[in-house]
Amino acid sequence: METRVSGDSFAGLLEMEVKENSGDFVRKFVRLDTSTCRLEYFHENAANENGAQLSRVPDGNFNVCFLSLTGDAASARPKVPHCFYIVVSGKKYYFKASSEQVKQLWIEKLQDASRITVPQRRSLVESCSTQTGFKVEVVGGVIVKTPMECLPDAADDIDSDESIQRSSSPSQNFEEESIKSGYCTKQGFFRKSWRRRFFILSASSFRYCRSMEDRIPIKIIKVADILEARPSIGIHLNRENLFELVTQSRVFYIQADSESERDSWIAAITQCLQTARGPKFSDVETQTDPYVLDDNFLDLCHGFHQPQYSWI
Repeated sequence: METRVSGDSFAGLLEMEVKENSGDFVRKFVRLDTSTCRLEYFHENAANENGAQLSRVPDGNFNVCFLSLTGDAASARPKVPHCFYIVVSGKKYYFKASSEQVKQLWIEKLQDASRITVPQRRSLVESCSTQTGFKVEVVGGVIVKTPMECLPDAADDIDSDESIQRSSSPSQNFEEESIKSGYCTKQGFFRKSWRRRFFILSASSFRYCRSMEDRIPIKIIKVADILEARPSIGIHLNRENLFELVTQSRVFYIQADSESERDSWIAAITQCLQTARGPKFSDVETQTDPYVLDDNFLDLCHGFHQPQYSWI
C-alpha cells in the first residue's frame, strides 16, 4: 500500500528523517487530513495491508497552516532517492517516497493543502455574515496567519493604515469616470492581514473601498505617485494571481480572482500611467539623442580654424 485516498484524507507509507541532518530515515505511516489541516505520522504498523488505520494515536503531527513550502530535495539530498521536503514554522523536514511518481503525488497534495486561494464571489449580505480575518503570529521566525472569527461591523476589523486614511479623508463624491473596477484581496501594511476590497482605477487615482456601495474610499493613491504595476514573483508563494503596485512610499500586494483578471489590472494601470505621463515617456525611442552631433553643427565647426602658433 503506497498511497490511498479516503474522503478528506490522503495517506501512505513514507520514510521520514526523524533526527535533523542525521541521514537516518525511519519508515512511517503518514496521513494528510485536509478537514483538520493536520499532517500526522504514525508507526509503520499503524495500517494493515488494505490501508485501514489501526492506531489512532500519532507519533507526531504538523499544522498545515504553518506549512510554508514543499519541494523536491534532489539537490539538497542527492544520495537519497525520491526525497522531498516540507518547511514548517521555518524548519525543514525530509521524507523519502518509494518511487518518483509517489514523491510527486505527495508534493502536489501538500502544495494544494497549503495553498491560499481567493474565495468564490458571494452576495454582499452573505459575505458580511461569514467574513473571517486572520490572526498574525511569528512562529520560528516565520509569519503565520491563522483564521479567526470577526464581526463585519467591528471597529477593529480595519487594518491600521486603512483606518488612519479613512478617518482623515473628508466625505467626497468621486464622480470621475472609472477605467476599471472590481473586487480584489490586498495585504495590510501594519497587521499584514488580507482583506477583500473594491478597487477603482481612474485617470487620476487608484482607490479602494470596503464594498461597491461604499462611497468613501479607505485609501486614495494618486496616479502620479505610482511607479509601476507588475506580477509578483518570489513573494507570498502560497497566493495565486498576485501583482504588485509600486509607489514612491511602499509596495501594495494585491491578489486578483484569476490570472486573466490580474493581467487586466496590470495592463489598465500601465496604460493609465503612460497616458498621464505623456509622449515624452512613452515615445522615448523616437527622440533625438542629445549626444549625437548633426551634420549642420559639424559643418559649422569646420568653418573655424585653429590659430597658428610660431616660436619666437
